[in-house]
Amino acid sequence: MKKSIFLFILLLIFALTLTVGGCETENEVKSVNSKEIEIQGTVNGKTVINPAFDWVEEGDLSFTVTIKDAAGTEVESAEVNVPHYQPKESLEYGKEYVISVVGKDTGTCYRANFETMAGENEPNLQRASISLCDPFKSHMVIQRGKPIVIKGSTAANVLLCMDFYGTRYYAVSDQTGAFTFTLPAMQANATPAEITISLLQDKSLVLSDVLIGDVYLASGQSNMWWKLRDSDYTQTDVDNAVNSDMRYFSMSITTSSTPRESVKNGKWAKISRSDNSYLDYSAVAFMTASMLSTALAPKGVPIGIVCAAQGDTNIANWMSSEYYSGSVGTKNLNYNAMIYPLHNGEFTGVIWYQGCNNSAKGNEYKQLLQGLMANWRELFHNDTLPFYIVQLPVYDGDSGNNYDFSFVRESQALACAADENAYLIATCDGGNPSYIHPTEKRYIAERLQKSVLSTVYGEDYLPQGPTYRSHVVEGSRVTITVDNGEGLCVPQGENVVGFLLAGADGKYYDATATIEDGKLVVTSPSVAAPVYIKYGFGKSPFLNVYNKDGFLMSPFRTDLYNHGIDLLDYTSAAPASYKIHPDGSQMTCRIVSVNGETGTEIQKADDGKNFGSVQLEKWGAIGFNELGMKLTVIGTNSGAKVLFRIVEGSYEIWAYEFEDNFSGRKEFVAALSEFECVSNRVDGIMDLQAVRQVEVTVKADGAATVTIIGVQFTDIARSAPLAFTINEGSEERENYIITYTPATFANEYRVIVSADG
Repeated sequence: MKKSIFLFILLLIFALTLTVGGCETENEVKSVNSKEIEIQGTVNGKTVINPAFDWVEEGDLSFTVTIKDAAGTEVESAEVNVPHYQPKESLEYGKEYVISVVGKDTGTCYRANFETMAGENEPNLQRASISLCDPFKSHMVIQRGKPIVIKGSTAANVLLCMDFYGTRYYAVSDQTGAFTFTLPAMQANATPAEITISLLQDKSLVLSDVLIGDVYLASGQSNMWWKLRDSDYTQTDVDNAVNSDMRYFSMSITTSSTPRESVKNGKWAKISRSDNSYLDYSAVAFMTASMLSTALAPKGVPIGIVCAAQGDTNIANWMSSEYYSGSVGTKNLNYNAMIYPLHNGEFTGVIWYQGCNNSAKGNEYKQLLQGLMANWRELFHNDTLPFYIVQLPVYDGDSGNNYDFSFVRESQALACAADENAYLIATCDGGNPSYIHPTEKRYIAERLQKSVLSTVYGEDYLPQGPTYRSHVVEGSRVTITVDNGEGLCVPQGENVVGFLLAGADGKYYDATATIEDGKLVVTSPSVAAPVYIKYGFGKSPFLNVYNKDGFLMSPFRTDLYNHGIDLLDYTSAAPASYKIHPDGSQMTCRIVSVNGETGTEIQKADDGKNFGSVQLEKWGAIGFNELGMKLTVIGTNSGAKVLFRIVEGSYEIWAYEFEDNFSGRKEFVAALSEFECVSNRVDGIMDLQAVRQVEVTVKADGAATVTIIGVQFTDIARSAPLAFTINEGSEERENYIITYTPATFANEYRVIVSADG
């Protein structure tokens, strides 16, 4: 009897041990309905020193968790209310452990053995940091509808647990401490949530106030950077940003010669009326996001915008070395420091407002812009990422900066036309001819908002403004068909402005235009048989043709980079603005007709001075790189020496000289090598893409008259390719200098060196 009582007491103690102290042996586990524990943080069969444990609960509301080492020494124990456990402290390298879990309601026991990986000098995880790559920070908007990839760094070979919207995710850092969480795509969610990433129970990084919605990237140079406080924003824009819970990601301007993983001082902000730091945000980015956020709030789609912009930057600054390796000295610098670090993010679209610094060679901008779009689409893993291109507004030049945006605007339009996911936002009804940073930014934001709502969300707007599609000529009448021209109109009480027509002689004249049946009909009394059309192709055209949604029609022309086009303005109003040299003779100019040809007659006065110089008006940009120029003049056999002068972008003055020793019409075809740099020599290269002024100088002791009938770029006869041997070659910065026998080249040649030298 005593023996039976003794055995009963032993069994009772054993049962209590199972319930309270854990599951001690495999046989004992099986005897009490053992369940498996899933160990998180296992690498090659060994666990990290801070594993986590999950199990499937069987009706228990709480659990007792115990971890012991191989010797049976208890490492830690705890009571938990969820089927998950994360240790309070890290374990030791290279040791065996057992974890047991007992359900306090059902007595269900869970047990697992594991061994930690080998290593030395266990890190103090309580002191270890957790950092995330941009743009993952508190107050952010995460892009909806796409897998979420969150990368970061911490101690090496450790487990990280993430809790987000009630779901737990795991990642293990590598030997460098880098880790990656990959979450499934999620739907929009305007309810703020926390992202908690932990190493141990009490060692966590928390991102608060996180939303899921659509994120846009706004980038460019100074007009994108331009601050809200200096713009035409309204209080409504701020109120809407607050009420719709819009978010804005800002960063400090910086550059780098190599790609970085983080931007400088990047942070997300929730807009608040009590904190007016939003006044330093980009006006275009802020107002566009505020308008989008307000429009999409009823649909439950939060909006975030990331702004990366710096003034006085070339497009080459914003491209990777794989996409641009040319001669621009600041190439890749902003891309490396401000765009590449965002590669872990996802974006719904990109707003691009840049081009001023590329205006000197605007006809190259199309290819550069296409390269940038391809570059960023590759970086953000989205071949169809939409780009919204803000076309440059009006500007005449100020403070000695004689920018001409004509070619950049054209290149922007051509790049968008060639890309089904790029949209052109024309702006030449606004801006300031004398100030490169116009304060009017709200009308641009309004158009960007409509374009995005149309192309991303299917709202009933056209995607952009009207653009030239085609034209037909019937007699003196030109009928132009446009794309995106539904509801084509001009403001009430206004006439269409900005059109020019030219005939076969390439001379442009002012034209009138009307809107008939959704098309533009253009005529000019000075052009009986139109061949070429220009619309708004100048520095400050101030255009006024719109479609039904208030999008402006983009400038265009049908000639090919001025090939076959007269460069001078022969309209009757032009002579009124001619400028003469203050130290020279009085010069009189007038528009004349000579045997049916229009020209500019230039008269030097007989006033005791031996020269006179006048600056002529030219049409827009020039920028056609041919080998020669055809100059057609009417001479009077005055004996005067006449210099046709071009002042180009670096203020070098190039002159072609001839003598007025003939009467009547004469053509001079001069190779560019026959132009001499007569002043301000800088690089000794005649840059026709940056022509500032066209001048005529007449050298004579008395009066003299010459009439300019035509000025056109032209090709000249080229000799057959000539092979030659390089005597010596050497690299000098970005140039390769070759020397050869001087007699090899008697005239101007284009030198082509094969890739293998």
